[in-house]
Amino acid sequence: MNRRTRARRTALAATATLAALALAPLTAIGSEAATTSPANVFRPQLVKVDTPTRADKMVLSKLGLDLTEHAGHDYVEVVLHSATDRAQLLAAGLTFDVEIPDLIARSLEVWKTDEAYAASVVQSPLPSGRDGYRTLEDYNADMADLAERFPKHVKMFELNHPTLDGRTVQAVEIGQGVKGPDTGKPTFVLMGLHHAREWPSGENAMEFAIDLAEGFGKDKRTTKLLKKGRVIVVPVVNADGFDLSRTSGEFVDLRALDGGGTASLLATPGFAYMRKNCRLIDGVDTPDGTCALQLTTNGGFLLGVDLNRNYGGFWGGPGAAATTPNPAEVELGPLDPTYRGAAPFSEPETQNIQELVRSRQVTML
Repeated sequence: MNRRTRARRTALAATATLAALALAPLTAIGSEAATTSPANVFRPQLVKVDTPTRADKMVLSKLGLDLTEHAGHDYVEVVLHSATDRAQLLAAGLTFDVEIPDLIARSLEVWKTDEAYAASVVQSPLPSGRDGYRTLEDYNADMADLAERFPKHVKMFELNHPTLDGRTVQAVEIGQGVKGPDTGKPTFVLMGLHHAREWPSGENAMEFAIDLAEGFGKDKRTTKLLKKGRVIVVPVVNADGFDLSRTSGEFVDLRALDGGGTASLLATPGFAYMRKNCRLIDGVDTPDGTCALQLTTNGGFLLGVDLNRNYGGFWGGPGAAATTPNPAEVELGPLDPTYRGAAPFSEPETQNIQELVRSRQVTML
């Protein structure tokens, strides 16, 4: 079975037109807003902000900017989505270096490199042999494939709560006798994609599951571990957000539209930078399949809950925006990228993990 399904590319004229329009509104600086010259349009940037003291880090955390998970003792990397974001940094008196001046251009370079690599190899060194990022469909298909190929030690199952957009969150359990009665064996749970845009986290989880499933009975260490305990892998916790980020964040190759006369490649970031789930109003569900209709920015700064901050542990602590906007702290409430939700475990995605952990003898997560 070929498990190397390559990412699908589309080249529909309507899609390309919408994508071109989507790039235009990126905020320009001052009077440059009236100018459409590419040189005058602010592109998303990655900057390294100097935070030599704890006080500097606190100032930065209160600006409501798109902080990445990459930081050190004296810096934090931040994605600036607009000239307004950059102005906030400067107004706060924080200094920074621009690491990547145009994230769209850099992403396009990486995409082209990935495509070239995929074309140059029969399969990658990964356990699956894949050479491209999975879609949500790919994840579910790969889990089903493992359960079919290894019915004695792999079980695919559904988590309890569908997402707000109506999707079922899938998982696999790996270990000796997984289809028998629960014997209370120690269980390790590995999750991916709480934040929609962190695609590698899902890949890491899925490849680990494949490595374990294929190694049972063949690799001595793997077999010994899976006889003593169980492993549960949930590669995509935030199914709605990831599906939007992954599919809306692809690039559209326009060369097919003009007969190959130009080498035009158009970046269509769309929801590529989305991090939250699809919660529009606290406590209110929305019609299934409508999440993509929400108006949002590439940073996911508008509606949604940051699932990684919705758990009961440390809920309401620093670095998580509250339900009410706070101008003094530069928090936007539900519009903040770190919005923690109306209450601990208010979201179906985190309820899934809570109930999963309660149902097993989880010793590490």
